[in-house]
Amino acid sequence: MKTQSIKIVSILVVSLFLTIFLPVHAQIPGLGNTIDVTAFPNFPGPNQEVSMRVQSFSIDLNRSEVAWFVNSSLIARGIGQTEASFITGELGSQSSIEVIVQTRSGALFTKQFTIRPTEVDLVWEGETYTPPLYSGKALPAADAEIVVAAFPTFITQNKNTVDPSTLIYTWKQDGKVLGRLSGFGKQSVRVSGPKFFQSTTVSVEVETQSGALTGRGVTQIDAVEPTIFFYESHPLLGIRYERAFINQVTFTNEEISLVASPYFISAKNLDDSALKYEWRINNRETVLDGVPGKITLERPEEVSGTASIQLSIQHLEKLLQSAARRLIIRF
Repeated sequence: MKTQSIKIVSILVVSLFLTIFLPVHAQIPGLGNTIDVTAFPNFPGPNQEVSMRVQSFSIDLNRSEVAWFVNSSLIARGIGQTEASFITGELGSQSSIEVIVQTRSGALFTKQFTIRPTEVDLVWEGETYTPPLYSGKALPAADAEIVVAAFPTFITQNKNTVDPSTLIYTWKQDGKVLGRLSGFGKQSVRVSGPKFFQSTTVSVEVETQSGALTGRGVTQIDAVEPTIFFYESHPLLGIRYERAFINQVTFTNEEISLVASPYFISAKNLDDSALKYEWRINNRETVLDGVPGKITLERPEEVSGTASIQLSIQHLEKLLQSAARRLIIRF
């Protein structure tokens, strides 16, 4: 899960005993940005190191004493101590951070905020064809549609798991907010995949309605090139998807039927009308009747040798999607 830095607006305090407690991103009009605190990552997970840095355009921090507290425990202190880090707790925990800056003249400035770890996992799958019994993920060819689903794990301080359907989701693709696809309970999104040999980045920011818990998930998806595999169509056993013929096949029966199955092309089935099949036998174009992805070959009597079968598949609507395979038949 990738992360980004967070800007935490500072608060001016008039005395050591007067402090203002605000959540992340809060601002007090008129007080200005006296202290800025940056924490990385922006959406930390459980048991993860968080690095923090305090900055100021009006205070000489190199000559000021800076103290860092986590849950009221001092973790770092010193002149010019502008950086500190700590490890978050488990899901459902809360880390209260306080930064106190004292200048050489005795002026005091402080900032308080809270970090609550969360997790957001993204799972995606291309809307492309894979044969039955295929146990892998359907990968996206160029311009294929992709469904991305978010699985957040938000646990409150009371150790209650927040129902994902009650969360607010803000989806982005390549940094652009997908406004119409974002909102309350929108746990999944359907996006167009990347172009040929490119990739796309899909991210989501998730938060509770109160904003007390926030999290982020991100994934990079690469376009793949569709491919073709041949399988035997057995008269009794059906299509034998457990054994693929990649480069060559030898048969001794009187005939053999082969089924060509494309992988990762935008189609619902083998005879999808958007797919154009072009067969060649020994480099000669062959027009087949029946199922477009099936060919039956007869063994020549008392003759041995080889034959070359070539198949190319072109998507008629998504022109960047095509595949080809050549198979040597030995008999």
